[in-house]
Amino acid sequence: MYECKKVKEDLWACAYQEFLGFGKTHNLALQDAVDKYDKALRGVDMGVYKEQVTDEMEATDMDIDEVLEARGKRYGEYRKVAMTSQMFKDICHTSSAWQEMEHYQQESMDMICNKLARICCGDPYYEDSWKDIAGYATLVSKELEKL
Repeated sequence: MYECKKVKEDLWACAYQEFLGFGKTHNLALQDAVDKYDKALRGVDMGVYKEQVTDEMEATDMDIDEVLEARGKRYGEYRKVAMTSQMFKDICHTSSAWQEMEHYQQESMDMICNKLARICCGDPYYEDSWKDIAGYATLVSKELEKL
């Protein structure tokens, strides 16, 4: 089952399973939600995550299962973190200011969404997650100072 609503003059939002999709038409919004559901079933692009895990494995002499177990305990179940992060990003990407933002602002927003998802799904007292958010916000602030 799915549910769709028109949220603005030219924006629809559809919920399919627990995934939200957005588009200029009812059909595009529903397709976006279904695509997100399908992507979650298949898993997400693991390229960047794999690189981070490989570096951690080399530094700590742990195998992949040990690293993933430690990360899961710290940040929460990966699929839940990914879904929560994508929901935060959907909100940001459909905001009225998103298209006006510079790429560095958009990237920082996306990274902050990921950090917020980790906090919401995992250990909210893990200080590095909060520092990471401050770091991404500071990067944008420093770029804005240059204007």
